[in-house]
Amino acid sequence: MPKITIEVDIPAHSPEQLWEAIVSEATRKVLDIRRVRHADEDGYEWTEDSVGLLGTLRHRVEEKVCSTVKESVEAAVPALVDEVLSAEFQPMTKWGEKTGEPTTIRAMAGQHAHDWLTENVSENGRNDYNAKKAPRLHWAIKKIVDEMWQEDLRAVAQEAGEQIRTELAGRISADVSATVRKIVGIK
Repeated sequence: MPKITIEVDIPAHSPEQLWEAIVSEATRKVLDIRRVRHADEDGYEWTEDSVGLLGTLRHRVEEKVCSTVKESVEAAVPALVDEVLSAEFQPMTKWGEKTGEPTTIRAMAGQHAHDWLTENVSENGRNDYNAKKAPRLHWAIKKIVDEMWQEDLRAVAQEAGEQIRTELAGRISADVSATVRKIVGIK
């Protein structure tokens, strides 16, 4: 892929204006567009592009720049994240004294997750001191199973209720019909 070197005066403005300047300059380089300086008799100066294509092709260049940057970032980030997570360091106290063995962020995160999941908690999942305790992992699994059970139980109860209503409606209808026939004297 050919490389383009661009020079952009960095204005003390917003990141959007800086992005605009970078994309415009890259477009000029790709299209070989020259900037032309003008001055009038009063000393007023301005610049304009030598070709009017800049506005029409700018969008295509911006898309290409964005996709190239995105591909580069997507290719580089996993390796960088793995490098950061696997880099070994020495834990220290808040006073800068070494504590424990050298470790990695990945190992610390795993240990923290293990400690958090095995911490004893109350029935509401909190670390209450005056409550019946079980590991948080047990509490979480129990909560998930209870919610699933409640959903299944609700569905079964609703279905059973519908069956009972249908059957009772049929029986009541038959019994009322039989009683009316008996009273009226119809066989």
